[in-house]
Amino acid sequence: MNRILLVLLLLAGVASVAFAQSRRKPLKGKIICIDPGHGGTAATDSYRVGPGGEREEWINLRVGLLLQKLLEKKGARVVMTRVEDIQVPLPDRATLAKNRKADLFVSIHHNATADSSVNFPIIYFHGNKSENVASVDFGKELAARLLKYLHKPGTPVSLVSDFTIFADAGASVLRNTYGIPAVLAEASFFTNPSEEQRLKQPEHNRREAMAYLEAVIAFFSKPVAPIAAKNSKVPAIPPFKVFQEAERMTPHCKAVAAGF
Repeated sequence: MNRILLVLLLLAGVASVAFAQSRRKPLKGKIICIDPGHGGTAATDSYRVGPGGEREEWINLRVGLLLQKLLEKKGARVVMTRVEDIQVPLPDRATLAKNRKADLFVSIHHNATADSSVNFPIIYFHGNKSENVASVDFGKELAARLLKYLHKPGTPVSLVSDFTIFADAGASVLRNTYGIPAVLAEASFFTNPSEEQRLKQPEHNRREAMAYLEAVIAFFSKPVAPIAAKNSKVPAIPPFKVFQEAERMTPHCKAVAAGF
């Protein structure tokens, strides 16, 4: 009887330890690919810079590196498409995610527009929401956290197909990682002078990284929906566009972003 009781106590102890570890490491076993957008173009690209001189690629990298540390503390294996201010070809970013068998691909960006008063988040998924359900689900989690950490209550947030900005084929990194839950997130507009100043601050960058972290944990706390083959549920996505970042981009910049 005493032996049975001892075994039961040991089993209960093991279960308790395992439960505690799962709470501390909720992302154990997950492979997350973090893609700090752009990079290495300060000498050649005058487009992705705020009114005070802060470049988008610098912001993206700071947030990405902070997020890497946060994810690793929660047990995730993190794959970074870049860890310094260098230019990495878009196809190489997608290939890295696929070769490492990423469970999630997150491309970190910040937005620009001709109207300096604009500041709200935009999150893109590839293709059609009825087919790319997992990416839409993660986008919803991220939208809620970006509003929580970075924006005033009532700020609008857009969660839309990448065909809204690249009507022909969507964004390269999302198109070429299709099959992996993936988003390209523009957390805020660096062309807004007040937001640009906030984006220079380490604490603001940390809050943004926390928004991503909480979204990732929430996403993996539930079963991940399957991603259907493109055009298996809808014949094609009709062409439609919204104009925010795109309206300031030269044809060359558009072609580079779309991967053509």
